[in-house]
Amino acid sequence: MASLVEIETPNSSAKPCELCEQESILQFKCVECEKVICDRCKGIHAKVPVLSNHLIINIEKQFVPQHMIQKIQLYSMPCDNHTKKFHCLFCRTCNRLVCPDCVSSIHTKHEFEPLEKACENKLSELSAFDSFMEEKVYKLRKINKNFKKKKETWECEIDQVKKYIDENEREIKEAVTKYAKELRENVEQKRKNRNQEFDEREQNNCEQEALFTDFRGKIKKALESDQGYDIFNTVSEKDKLNTLIDNTKMPTEIIDLPKPKLSPKRMAVIFGKINHFSVPAYVAVKHDCNYTINVQGIDKMRMCTDGSYWASVYNNDKDDSYLIKSTLSKVINWCKTVEVNVFDLALTTDDTVIASVHMTPEVKRIGKNGRLEEFINVAPLITRGIHVNKENEIILGVRDNGDPFQITEESCRKILIFGMDGNQKESYEFDKKKTRLVTIPVRICTDVNGDIIVIDSMTKDTKRVLSIGRRAGEIKWTYEGEFDFKQQKAFDPNDITSTQTGYLVLSEVISHRIYLLSLGGDFLTFCDLRTMGIVLPRALAIDSKGFLWVGCANDRMNKDFAKKHKLPNLTCLKLEISDV
Repeated sequence: MASLVEIETPNSSAKPCELCEQESILQFKCVECEKVICDRCKGIHAKVPVLSNHLIINIEKQFVPQHMIQKIQLYSMPCDNHTKKFHCLFCRTCNRLVCPDCVSSIHTKHEFEPLEKACENKLSELSAFDSFMEEKVYKLRKINKNFKKKKETWECEIDQVKKYIDENEREIKEAVTKYAKELRENVEQKRKNRNQEFDEREQNNCEQEALFTDFRGKIKKALESDQGYDIFNTVSEKDKLNTLIDNTKMPTEIIDLPKPKLSPKRMAVIFGKINHFSVPAYVAVKHDCNYTINVQGIDKMRMCTDGSYWASVYNNDKDDSYLIKSTLSKVINWCKTVEVNVFDLALTTDDTVIASVHMTPEVKRIGKNGRLEEFINVAPLITRGIHVNKENEIILGVRDNGDPFQITEESCRKILIFGMDGNQKESYEFDKKKTRLVTIPVRICTDVNGDIIVIDSMTKDTKRVLSIGRRAGEIKWTYEGEFDFKQQKAFDPNDITSTQTGYLVLSEVISHRIYLLSLGGDFLTFCDLRTMGIVLPRALAIDSKGFLWVGCANDRMNKDFAKKHKLPNLTCLKLEISDV
């Protein structure tokens, strides 16, 4: 265009898009994603709900209207060094305006350019810097908006903790008052019983005393009598009285109430303690070792305290899964195989396996004899994800038998809590506003606070991770991941586990990644396991030493390819997380 001065940027040439990696003319930059993108990815941003509010800046060209140059008074700018002289050129060498005297005295042999050209460049520079500032302002506003949300969340959490403190104080006071009342009643009952025994013994002794005093009179009379009948009759009565003398004994009893030492540690156990976590400054995932097991793919696994593990593995020939137990060494030693079509599995505190059976209302466990036992039945519902927390409670996801994603008023989608006796203790279905908490809870774990973390399948192609506060029964946070431009698929987590230090780890088969989240659901980082020669990570488990075990979905790939490239299907990783 003749009326415009065009300043082209280096991005005008064809380069790989930083999202789809296709060769294209890169015209735009997404401030939110911090990626230079093509026109196609810009269109995707507008269509995907979680991306539609991202700021897109056109970086292909910066235009300076020619009429702006013509209106600017360029030749009436007085020189600072020479009076009554005006600037006539721009010295590129010194990057400053000069007058004729400046050129002849100080700037000889320097490079110059006309004021019009210099003004064009400076306007373009300002225009580009304005775009840069626009991006900075947008980011700062977004950061402040996030700060505001985090502050509101923080204030709510503080208020909630204070509420819990008040509730704990009230509950403990009530429990202490009730317990003290029971102790007092118990002590009073013991006093009453013992005093009654004392009174009965005292009365009995008084009766015996009178009897013995009376008998002494008979003895005196017999001693003074000259009749043999009186003597023999008195001796006969004496033998009967000997048995009464033996019944006068009474055992000694002691009652006491030791005063407990209410140390801070003991109070923390009774009252509870505040957990406060910060987002770490350093996160690293390091490879430890690989195992190649003769199975088609690991779907779910749990590590036992003795170093062995249980896993549900796929049987593609039968289109179902079964359970195995194995030990880890240089050579894999097979211990046990149990035929059951598992949807999810968990371990109790004594390493007993419990499993939700696929598309049934059953939860089964493996007894000490190695055989499957009936345990829990939630008919007419279907069991989904299952987990056992530190308190040895079973947390079970269930749904109705209808269409999984057609939710009606009659639909039932719950998180149920059971004791090890198989009796239901709690149920979570709606929040206080009667909003449904979950759609299909496919995987479950608990964090260090005891809150329930769920992978919730909302539609066939959409999943999210959410935290349900165990105490309030409300959703504390949700994490929906990011749209994968390369795969053109939404966030699709397959498994979740919680580390001993409070962080959450997610696996995603389609991207070959594991994700790390904070206790509050903030995304920290991800690791593409292909850089370590590991593909299709699906099952996750943390062992007693804090190592992360990853079971791979090799059932999704060609068997000959996996065998040729010797791809592992069980990997041990070490998570290094620090705040410095």
